[in-house]
Amino acid sequence: MRKPCAASLSAIRCALAIVVPKVLPPGLHLATLLLLTLLAVDNATAQADHADRAAPSVTVERDGDTYLVHASADLAAAPRVAWDTITDYERLPEFVPGVARSHVLSRTASSAGERLVVDHVGVLRFLFFSRPVRVRLLVEQEPYTKVVARAGGADAAGSTVRTFLGRYDLTVIRAGARAGVRITYAAEIVLADPLPRWIGAWPIRQTMREQFEAMLSEIMRRQAARPAIEWTSEWNGAPVAAHRSAQ
Repeated sequence: MRKPCAASLSAIRCALAIVVPKVLPPGLHLATLLLLTLLAVDNATAQADHADRAAPSVTVERDGDTYLVHASADLAAAPRVAWDTITDYERLPEFVPGVARSHVLSRTASSAGERLVVDHVGVLRFLFFSRPVRVRLLVEQEPYTKVVARAGGADAAGSTVRTFLGRYDLTVIRAGARAGVRITYAAEIVLADPLPRWIGAWPIRQTMREQFEAMLSEIMRRQAARPAIEWTSEWNGAPVAAHRSAQ
């Protein structure tokens, strides 16, 4: 007689172990059980993130071959610290998983801030497979409020990404007695070689969650080495750019 599964993950494994052998040939049991378990755990984690407002929210939807990414988090960190971390392109491989190289090819002034050309090389991993990610990004950044990146540039033909449009927005918030920051991220991604439809959004969702959470962790690590900024009335409703000297 089978013992009931006490925890939710055990319940998932028990249910799959009972159902899958009845509907699939023996040779596909293990691989299918692994995939379905990972998908179920990923979905449960995403639901937990939404239930807890203090946790970062990361969602990815797939519409045909297009992935729509939305992420947000509130941090008790100085807005300038968040900005400096997000725009530290050359050091991204040190703290963001899946980024192998990020190199600034050029940097020029613009009316709003700066224009950059960034070569980005990484890897997308899922199950036992991986896909290289190569893209040249045209970046427009407006200190210390937003970063907008688009796929393009002279080597667009060699890119593994057909379409990419990503944007970070930073907003000053109150975090207790401190000035904190709300970070929102949105992206539209189309791979040059689309993943099979049956895979769904799981590989991109997993990658985006890991990378966004790693970025948040690095921001808080850097903040720990700096004094917090006390909240005052002058911060109320003011954009981050109005406090460019805030460290």
